[in-house]
Amino acid sequence: DASADAGVQLCATLRAGGAVELLCSLLRGTEQQQEEQEPEQQPSSFVLRQRALFALGNMCSSETDTAAAETRGLLLRCGGVEPLLACAASTGEGTGGEGTGGEAGVQASDGVQTCLLACGAMQHLCREPAWCKALVQRDVVPLLEKLVRARGGGGGGGGSSNLTLSLTLILTLTR
Repeated sequence: DASADAGVQLCATLRAGGAVELLCSLLRGTEQQQEEQEPEQQPSSFVLRQRALFALGNMCSSETDTAAAETRGLLLRCGGVEPLLACAASTGEGTGGEGTGGEAGVQASDGVQTCLLACGAMQHLCREPAWCKALVQRDVVPLLEKLVRARGGGGGGGGSSNLTLSLTLILTLTR
């Protein structure tokens, strides 16, 4: 299939060009940048973080790239565990909560989207025993259980049920 070959080639080119390290640094940098930015600049940080997570999640997917294990290993070696966990914990709490409207509602929504993308990436990463071990060593299980409880209680539509399924899978893989 031509599109499958294109995905493999694109991911190989991105890996060779240092994209995994760059995307990982973007995840790390956005947290510090958000603290330094004015509130009206923060949505761009959320978008940057989400795009980095989206790219990494796809590059770590065996469905996108038959050599995704290389990306998963590279992301682990360049210190991707901590920034990924920070993204998974980014649920919009403390920003006024969802449904409050205005800027706080946008930030909460962005936080939930960031969490979804991080959990999707973790789902692909947990195909590697080394990633499961690294996540468990950093005490991921309580965070995942908290997210399952928070999102599993209903409401929130398809994103919520997808998150619950992803989290349940990750919990199973990390135990």
